[in-house]
Amino acid sequence: MSSIILNALSGRSRTCYLTADGGLGLVYTVMIAGCARLSRSRIYIHHHSFSYIVRRRILMDLLLIVSGANAVHIFLSSGMARDLSKQYGRSINSLVLSNAAFVDCANSGTPSRTGEGITIGLLSNLTADKGFYEFLNIIREAKQRALPIRGVLAGPIARDNDRAALESLQDELGEYLDYRGPVYDGEKLRFLGDIDVFVFLTTYLNEAQPTVLFEAMANGIPVISYDRGAIRDQVRDGGHVFPQDVDGVSEALNVLRRYCEDPDALAADGRAARAGFENERRRGQTLVAKLFEAPPTEVDIR
Repeated sequence: MSSIILNALSGRSRTCYLTADGGLGLVYTVMIAGCARLSRSRIYIHHHSFSYIVRRRILMDLLLIVSGANAVHIFLSSGMARDLSKQYGRSINSLVLSNAAFVDCANSGTPSRTGEGITIGLLSNLTADKGFYEFLNIIREAKQRALPIRGVLAGPIARDNDRAALESLQDELGEYLDYRGPVYDGEKLRFLGDIDVFVFLTTYLNEAQPTVLFEAMANGIPVISYDRGAIRDQVRDGGHVFPQDVDGVSEALNVLRRYCEDPDALAADGRAARAGFENERRRGQTLVAKLFEAPPTEVDIR
């Protein structure tokens, strides 16, 4: 269910903040927005999901109508704002608040590379739509071509067929692949310290702005990913983001081969990743401090 804050900011005005649910919870969001508008509250709607952006939904149409033209919509990126405006054919007032604002970078730093070759990593729920099989195929191709690329996988595997696929390849890949299971706290930091590139060829329909990519970028780790959700705006110069209709395995291997041959290119992309994260985090934290005072930007599809 959507989270709501309704409070009096002064004797005359009130503010209603709510998150737009990605599922049937939008029914409650619409109801709350309607009550807030009737009470003449200032409405802020925070968007975290692309489910109603990639596919038009009647409930989101209704929310936009009920909340009114003066509602302020908070997005993960400017691209997300444009996509929603275009999908629903209406102008909206927007603020951009990146997930970087909420990433703890106290323990982040640039990874120290040792030895030859590079190590790629994937930390996620390890499923087909999160790039699990593409990651395995990259390592498999790297070994067959004798490329100095090894991989570290981390995260839970819930499905038996995915677990069986990994087990069937572990003997074949040998030292090329290290599976660590779910990692938390210190183990997660160790994972990030052990990799040079984060490879996330996600095809998940509702992918938005994965926090784990910002965690990698905070550690100076460039990202290779598909263009899903807000990822292109998230990564920018800190890696490589491919269109969804290309062969991601081949494209990733081309980038990784170049990194192997030109360590300076890898280092430059790592610096760009960290700088991009720091800029997003700084802007986000500035906005959080004065969220209900910031002037919104109008996104007009015309």
